[in-house]
Amino acid sequence: MNNKLLKIIKYLSIIVICISLLLMIIVSQDEYHLEKCHEEHCAKCQIIQIAQNIINIVQAIILCTFIGFLIFIMLDKIKKEKLIMIQRSLIFDKVRLNE
Repeated sequence: MNNKLLKIIKYLSIIVICISLLLMIIVSQDEYHLEKCHEEHCAKCQIIQIAQNIINIVQAIILCTFIGFLIFIMLDKIKKEKLIMIQRSLIFDKVRLNE
């Protein structure tokens, strides 16, 4: 079952990469299409806007992940410092000497 899941993930990732490459080709060929186009329901304009939205969403996800990672690192350091402070207290030393 695990092999089937890995194959499905592999095929889906290949399909997503191929679709994104197609979208990139369309967007790169029509760099100024949005500025020059005057049609109401242009398919290329919609594809370009969808691709730009996908790029913005991916950038937002990367930024949020980076900020979350930084917060995790900061909280982990605070927790370690708190544990060190507890172990260095006088009560802890007295209990350790009594044992």
